[in-house]
Amino acid sequence: MEIRERTPIWLWPHLLSLDAPIVAVVWQDFVARCYPSILYPAGRWVLGLTVWAIYLGDRLLDVRSAEGADNESPSHAFYRRNGRLLGIVLMAALLADLIVTIAWLRPAVRWNGLALGCAVTAYLVFFGYWRYGAMPWKRVTAASLFSAGVFLVGVTENAHWTGLVGSYTGLAALCLCNLMVIVRLESRQSRRSLLLWMAALAVTCVLPGNRLWNMAVAGSVVGLLLIDVRNWRAAPGAGRVIADVVLLSPLLCR
Repeated sequence: MEIRERTPIWLWPHLLSLDAPIVAVVWQDFVARCYPSILYPAGRWVLGLTVWAIYLGDRLLDVRSAEGADNESPSHAFYRRNGRLLGIVLMAALLADLIVTIAWLRPAVRWNGLALGCAVTAYLVFFGYWRYGAMPWKRVTAASLFSAGVFLVGVTENAHWTGLVGSYTGLAALCLCNLMVIVRLESRQSRRSLLLWMAALAVTCVLPGNRLWNMAVAGSVVGLLLIDVRNWRAAPGAGRVIADVVLLSPLLCR
């Protein structure tokens, strides 16, 4: 694997696509705390490995062309240079995911996960071959599927799962804001509509619901707003990394 000497340590989790799995597992644990449900280690491992494999595969599909653009993000440039090795890592992650799913995951969670897995496969196939015109829809779909994976165990365990719909919608909207902030930082797009969108999301966080959950979502929204206003470009990839770090707000809600 090619390693650039000046690649900062804090950028490596993002380059290796480990940021998304970490965020997913943190919110999955938070779901289990806010809406009491049994969360075994197998459920955590399957979610982390699945999200990691999806992000690895998605980025490998994005860079499958021979040449990169001049304004290519650090992660895409990294995947283009190290595509073969990262393809092997993807295969290893999928194999480990399959073993844990078959050997230790509860049947009910496994079957619900299979249905979600079909939706994820359709996402990768569709957006893998229609990359440009469908980008806004890709972000919406990615945020929705990511949040569905986070809530999978909670929905399976909770007989009154309809009570989780509002919290699921809030997380999906937060993830979409995260993706929109990253796109704006990397493409210098106008932020007026984004600020209004995030302000509307912040208002929804004070509506009736689980107080601890609303606090975490609101905290991440405030963090994204500050990043957007600050227009973070301290270093290549810094804005994206910080935008993911602020999604770890459940760690502060105890």
